[in-house]
Amino acid sequence: MASANDEQRNSSRGIAGRPVVFGEIVFDEFDDDIHQPGGAPLNVAWHLHGFGLNPLLLSRVGSDELGGLLLERLTAADFDTRGIQVDPVRATGRVLVANDENEPRFTIPGNQAYDYIEKAEFPNLARDELSFLYHGSLATRKATSEAALRSLRDSGLPTFVDVNLRAPWWTRAAVESLLGGARWAKLNGTELAELVNGPIRTQLQRAEAVRSQFGLELVVVTYGDQGSLAVTKQLSITAQPERVPAFVDSVGAGDAFSAVLMFGIARGWSLQLALHRATSFAAAICGIRGALPEDNSIYQRFLKQWRE
Repeated sequence: MASANDEQRNSSRGIAGRPVVFGEIVFDEFDDDIHQPGGAPLNVAWHLHGFGLNPLLLSRVGSDELGGLLLERLTAADFDTRGIQVDPVRATGRVLVANDENEPRFTIPGNQAYDYIEKAEFPNLARDELSFLYHGSLATRKATSEAALRSLRDSGLPTFVDVNLRAPWWTRAAVESLLGGARWAKLNGTELAELVNGPIRTQLQRAEAVRSQFGLELVVVTYGDQGSLAVTKQLSITAQPERVPAFVDSVGAGDAFSAVLMFGIARGWSLQLALHRATSFAAAICGIRGALPEDNSIYQRFLKQWRE
């Protein structure tokens, strides 16, 4: 059994290059008629950009008002938008968000622009300039986007799969197909229980079952205010939750966690350190409305704490 110090040495190399982030970008629409940009890939890419990694976001919006607003906000933030396609027919993605006992509940319409991301419209991707690929599971519900993602997966980029089980837009076979060949995976406790049932009892056993079945290097499971669990072939590590002084909502907290975990992989942090820092940043996002901060100084504040 490897020690945490072994894990520190093994992960100290980091991964150079730009992350590629693939999938949906949407407007989150809240009960009180507030509209904010969202979608797990956009949230993750936004945070990675804030931390200085210059991600390439590959997605698709409609040629409508919401699509224009999303592109305007990304451009204003000095984001590379070459990978954002504009669909002349389908509407920009929307997600209806309701809070149910401090947990977000999502209603996701079908047939939106991000379901039709076209491989042929990708910008030229120089493989040696890229570091790794992040994607979720929602944007593979239609064949067009799934084929575009498969072309990225076939390039050999190490892949981080963020499992997002959004009913009715997932099947076990599709999720298992995405996990196959990935290097890292993140999911929450409810999603883990959906994927692994039967005689397996403990959370650790379930996480190890996923890691072993798909040959993953790392599986991370988040439990909201109960902390997180990480499992590799050599060891398992837990991280305690952080208190949120002024809780607003938990929309995007899991994406914030994923972004810092990926940032830690890129920087070569130890697993324990990455979990702690991911937990801390996710707690901060729970103190704002929606997934993305209006004040980007939050990134410099955390980078200063981390001395990056």
